[in-house]
Amino acid sequence: MAPHALLLLTPSCPHCRQVLHALTELLEEGRIARLEAVDITQEPGAVPSADIRSVPWIRIGPLEFSGGYSAAELDHWARAAAGEDGGAHAYLTDLLERGGLDRARTWLDRHPEYLPAVLDLLGDTRTPMAVRIGASALLEDLADDPRLDALLPRLAALIRAPEPQVRADAAHILSLLRSAEARPHLEALQEDPDAEVREIAAESLEKVP
Repeated sequence: MAPHALLLLTPSCPHCRQVLHALTELLEEGRIARLEAVDITQEPGAVPSADIRSVPWIRIGPLEFSGGYSAAELDHWARAAAGEDGGAHAYLTDLLERGGLDRARTWLDRHPEYLPAVLDLLGDTRTPMAVRIGASALLEDLADDPRLDALLPRLAALIRAPEPQVRADAAHILSLLRSAEARPHLEALQEDPDAEVREIAAESLEKVP
């Protein structure tokens, strides 16, 4: 389904007109289903978050951007946002590749429903190492957070992955749940054929009830 888009702009912004034109074309082409453009000098209350400090600011589906994005870039993100995961996998990859860990944290705070996409990054061996490190950091921030509990079924699937790296990452993340429900999954990894996976599982077992 085509996503909705929101554009925050000001009359003095040098890039806002270009972005508005590009989004209008996407609306006409059916790439986005609805476009709302707001002049925040007239409606300052329309700014959805206090951390938005510059324009143009764009939201396409759940994805948030700031700056003068080209028509091709906006088309790319409109297509991504229309995908099954709302574009979360591609969006988080892009943020973390650019060193945008803080932006990723802020976005996930607003959209915790996309936390499973962080696990998807760890479960994909094609994920670049810098992105894997960032994804782990995002989940480590949530140690003891009840929101992690909902990820247990996905983690249980990851410990059965054929790749040792994925199983090792899953073992580490299981320790962050601090939940007794994680213990059986970690105990199963004690018999893993990979020595590093066994070591991380043993360390993780010390951190769960």
